[in-house]
Amino acid sequence: MTSDASAVEAEASRAAAEAEASRQAEATKQAEAEASRQAEATKQAEAKASRDAAAEAEASRAAAEASRQAEAFQQVEQDSFSSRGDQQIASFAGRGGSSSSDQGGSAYYSNCKEARAAGAAPLYRGEPGYRPGLDRDGDGIACEK
Repeated sequence: MTSDASAVEAEASRAAAEAEASRQAEATKQAEAEASRQAEATKQAEAKASRDAAAEAEASRAAAEASRQAEAFQQVEQDSFSSRGDQQIASFAGRGGSSSSDQGGSAYYSNCKEARAAGAAPLYRGEPGYRPGLDRDGDGIACEK
C-alpha cells in the first residue's frame, strides 16, 4: 500500500503543480492584457495631446493673423482719413480742386464701385471725383454706403 499511496501522492502533487502553473499562466495573460490596454490608453492620450497642441497652435496663428489684419486695416483707415483731411484742407485753402465745382477735381469715377476700389469712397462735395450722379440723396456725400 505504500507504493499506491506514493503514486497517489505523486499524482496529487503533479495535479497541484499543473493547477498552479495554469493560474500563473492566466495571471501572466491578464497582466499582458492590462499592459496592452494601458499602452493603448497612453497612445490615445498622446494623440489627443498632439491634436490639442495643433489646435492651440492654429488658434494662436489665426489670432495673430486677425490682429495683423486689424492693424493693417486700422493703418489704411488712418492713412485714408489723414489723406482725406489733407484733401479737404487743400480744397478749402484753394488748392487741389475747386470747392465751387460739383464735378470735383481731376479724378473721375464712373460708379461708386470704382471709387471704393480706388479707396476714395465716400466722396464729399468739393473733393476730386465727387459728382452729383454718385450722390443719390443729394446730401453732399457720394458713395456713402
